[in-house]
Amino acid sequence: MAENNTLDIVRGISQVMAGMYDAYDPEGERTKTGLKREEGHPIYDKRVIDGFKVKFDADRLCVNYHGEVLIKDIHRVGPKNYERELEEMFRDITKFIKKEYKIAVGKSLTLKDDGPVEADIERMSNIRSWVKAQKYYVIGGVVSRKNDERERESDPYIKSHSEAIRKFLSLSSKQNPKNRFKQNPPRPGLGEVDKG
Repeated sequence: MAENNTLDIVRGISQVMAGMYDAYDPEGERTKTGLKREEGHPIYDKRVIDGFKVKFDADRLCVNYHGEVLIKDIHRVGPKNYERELEEMFRDITKFIKKEYKIAVGKSLTLKDDGPVEADIERMSNIRSWVKAQKYYVIGGVVSRKNDERERESDPYIKSHSEAIRKFLSLSSKQNPKNRFKQNPPRPGLGEVDKG
C-alpha cells in the first residue's frame, strides 16, 4: 500500500516537472514559478539563465536551483540576506510544485523543510557568478528510510540472502585454511632447466 502511494507521489511530481519549463496557464499567461527569468522579456533579458530541477532521495525531495548572479548584488544585500532571498525563492518553487501537483493528481502534496539552503557561488568573471543551490524537503506520505530499514531486517527473503552472502564470504582463502592453494614450485633461473 505504501509502495503504491510512494510511486504515485513520484509519478505526480515527475508529471509536474515534465511540463514545468516556461509553462503557460489556460488563460495564456506564463506560470509563475518564483524564478528571476519570469521578470522582464523572456528572450532578450539576461535573467533567462535561471532554472530548477528536482531529484528524489528516499523519502526526501531535493530541489536544485541554478542561476546567474551579479557580484555587486550579493555585496549590496550581503551574504545573509542573499541566503534569505534564496530561501524565499525555494518557498515559491515548492509552492508552485504543490499547486501544479494538486492540478495534475487531484491530491495535495506535503513538503516539509529538512534543513537550510546549501548554496555555492562560482565566479564566472569579475562581474558575474553562477549560483548553485539545493534544499531538501521531506515528502509526506512516503515510507521513511528508518521504517524501510526495519521492514528489510524483518523480511525472511532478505535475511536468507544476507546469510547466504555471509556464508559465501566465509569461504574465502583468508577466512578458511582448507581453501588455501598449494604453493607453486620456484621458477628456474637463467641457464637452469625446469624440472617440474
